Amino acid sequence: MNWIDPHIHFFALQHGHYDWLKPNNPPYWRDKSVIARSVYERDLFTGNHATLGGFVHIEAGFDNGQPWREVAFLEQHCVTPFRSVANIDLRSSTSLSDIDRLKRFRSVSGLRHILDDDAATLLRSPKVLHSLKHMAANNLSFDAQFDITDGASVSALLNVIERIPELTVIVNHVAAAPFSAYALPAEALSAEGSLSAEGSLSAEGSLPAEGSCSKHTNSSRHSYSSLAYTKWQRHLSALAQCSNMAFKFSGMEMQDRQWTWTYVQRLLNTALDIIPIDNIMLASNFPLCTWRMPYAQLLKGYDDMLKRMQSQTASTAFSLSVDDAEKLRYKNAYKWYQF
Repeated sequence: MNWIDPHIHFFALQHGHYDWLKPNNPPYWRDKSVIARSVYERDLFTGNHATLGGFVHIEAGFDNGQPWREVAFLEQHCVTPFRSVANIDLRSSTSLSDIDRLKRFRSVSGLRHILDDDAATLLRSPKVLHSLKHMAANNLSFDAQFDITDGASVSALLNVIERIPELTVIVNHVAAAPFSAYALPAEALSAEGSLSAEGSLSAEGSLPAEGSCSKHTNSSRHSYSSLAYTKWQRHLSALAQCSNMAFKFSGMEMQDRQWTWTYVQRLLNTALDIIPIDNIMLASNFPLCTWRMPYAQLLKGYDDMLKRMQSQTASTAFSLSVDDAEKLRYKNAYKWYQF
């Protein structure tokens, strides 16, 4: 099967800083040592029988003060077709000149400033908005990484899209949904959590009413008890109404290191019920995905899941066509990251 993986990281520990991977620095994951090792392009192909036609490298902390060093290293050493999402400090006094410098690299198609818990504050900053507008003017997309369950962050991002409609935003790790992999009943959503067409953006930065979501094509209704999950679904629906926004289905291991394929398939059914098929990509988050399984096993698992989903007939499942599967594997990544 052909693949373009739109979310991978390489760690060249002998050449870069990678402060976040050091044991005494946050994040304080007890299993950080599993991934805190040098990882290069060749590691993507270890035991991998999938046809990896390309990848998107997401900045990994090589040198946040001089993010072009990471891009230069990648362009010197990588042979597979790839695109880069480089680091940018949107608050920096040099952000505009940094954007201009990064734009000159042939692989750079986007930039990322990890928003996380500071998303709402950052996205309302005039300086950050000015930097994002300059990115858009240079045809660079913005990879947004933040907690989708946080309403203030989602509202702030929607406000950015309204103020800078020419900006392309790609949301990271929508599969890091906030509930346990072992508590996913398959009943239909209750009235409170049901999907409806009431989710249109009616005011600047506004969110749909509690429990309402926009719906695309098929209906994949699952009842989950988690309030956080309900917020995740509702906010995802609000974001999905933006035609210039795409989503990467990845990051399961950030929520549960022992996630199951049953869990992931149900979650993808739900995501596809909300997000237009042209706006979502399957991704790995390599090498963090290796907390759960080897990279080759993850791609094979994705392929097997897509085959199962092409034969789904239940009313609670998204009916996937062959072309839909190809969009999830590589066509959408090819488009959104400007291969």
